[in-house]
Amino acid sequence: MTIFSVLTPDIYEQIYSSKSYLAEFVYISKQFEVFIKEGNSSELCIEFGPGTGSMTDYVRKVFTNYTLVEPSGSFCDHLAHKYIDQTSLHIYQTSMQEYVLKILVPKSPLLACVFANFNVINYISQLEFHSFLTLLGSCLNVGSRFVFDTWSLEYVHNMPFCQELVTAYPDNQESSDCPIITRRACSSFDSDMSKLTIEFEFTQLVENVSTFLGNEVHEIYPFDINALKYAIGLAKQWVIISVLPHEAVRGESFHNQASDISFSNQRNWYITLLRV
Repeated sequence: MTIFSVLTPDIYEQIYSSKSYLAEFVYISKQFEVFIKEGNSSELCIEFGPGTGSMTDYVRKVFTNYTLVEPSGSFCDHLAHKYIDQTSLHIYQTSMQEYVLKILVPKSPLLACVFANFNVINYISQLEFHSFLTLLGSCLNVGSRFVFDTWSLEYVHNMPFCQELVTAYPDNQESSDCPIITRRACSSFDSDMSKLTIEFEFTQLVENVSTFLGNEVHEIYPFDINALKYAIGLAKQWVIISVLPHEAVRGESFHNQASDISFSNQRNWYITLLRV
């Protein structure tokens, strides 16, 4: 998984400062409602790739036993400082695969609510994810749930190349010495590898002086969701209980589990698995 080299927690929060995660929290909490319907749940909740904790701020309020798994050292330091008084919240600086293998396996089996937001699972290939699902499932009791979002491979096939420019203004826009951050993204798609390579270029502007901060190259593996559904069905370890496009999670009308679902017309999809 890519470790951020330029994107610090401060820059990350500035870029995403206007984004609300309330709708995603409502969706995730609905998937976990069997655990939290009677108040705060004592079951373990595991969040893979929390970033700066934007989603954590919501979800941890309904779980008293909370674990964050974040590969970036600087983001882990940020989380440790942010939640310094939360004694029931635990932070592990590692990949989700290493966490399951080294932390969960010795403790298994256990009942848990697991989620991975912000497309963090797309930093591993689909075959790696299939293996990860099998390992995760072996650690969890029947009734555990796993919620994650993924980019659709069918969609990326149709929209393989794009450019994007994001300008992130500081909270205090009246101060001339507060930096303005720009993030330019250019992506290309390798259809043979089913891999999307995105190069991010970061620039900082302070008092009309522009400073190049650096580049990051992220390799993203969108998933063939139909193939994923087939593999899950064959394994008989998990069942899919919800498949929704991100637009529906954000509140737009969409018929859940419709027979005519096309994964080519929406990029982001939320999937909920139940351990059986």
